[in-house]
Amino acid sequence: MIIITIIMAINVIVTMIDYDYYKYGHLLSPLFALVPSLSPMNLTVFNTSSTSIQVHWAPIPTDHVNGILRGYHVIFKKLTQPVANVTIVTVDNATLSVDLINLTKFRAYAINVSGFTVIGDGNASEDLCWTDQDSESFFIKCFRFKTLADLLVMSIF
Repeated sequence: MIIITIIMAINVIVTMIDYDYYKYGHLLSPLFALVPSLSPMNLTVFNTSSTSIQVHWAPIPTDHVNGILRGYHVIFKKLTQPVANVTIVTVDNATLSVDLINLTKFRAYAINVSGFTVIGDGNASEDLCWTDQDSESFFIKCFRFKTLADLLVMSIF
């Protein structure tokens, strides 16, 4: 009797958190709801001007979403800023790109993209990109960096 009461109380709490799990029946039980186990695939970032960066990604494979994918968080910051100074852009689950605008000219930005469910964010795909400067004679393109140390060996042309 006590166990049934506890289970009923847990189900009421979980139902209040996210009714859609029951409504759509995508999971056997909302108690097993998790966050995405993979990060968004094929993250691509490139500067489109001296103050903007375009970010593209492919969706998380459905068998790794682990629930209902609510959307994506694109988190970015200047590399020279502390972690606390981040900007978060939230898009729905059908959106697979975003333009980051009003950025500082000729600065390196760390960009993370993660999918999220009602429980929270999953693993993030990460990349670094520089905004352009307004000169035509000197360009830095965005490169994939595996570590922050790789930033020191980027190609300038």
